[in-house]
Amino acid sequence: MGQNAIGRRSKPEEYGGYFQWAGVEDVTDTGIRLDWDNCPYHTDSDKLTGWTKYNTELSYGTVDNKTVLDADDDVDPIQRFPRL
Repeated sequence: MGQNAIGRRSKPEEYGGYFQWAGVEDVTDTGIRLDWDNCPYHTDSDKLTGWTKYNTELSYGTVDNKTVLDADDDVDPIQRFPRL
């Protein structure tokens, strides 16, 4: 386990948290199931359609041609450098 595990409890050997893709909240102890239904930029129960961000194919949803997470959607910089 790396020293910089996002969401790890208190010891370096502990596991980090569980995060939805493009999600910035640790859902480890919340009972939230990581699924397409609660993915931040997905609005359909079918994993192939309903994408509203990070999409390059019109048939999958709104096209924005983003292939890299925006800083606000990336838990790593948010956890290391919280916004004030």
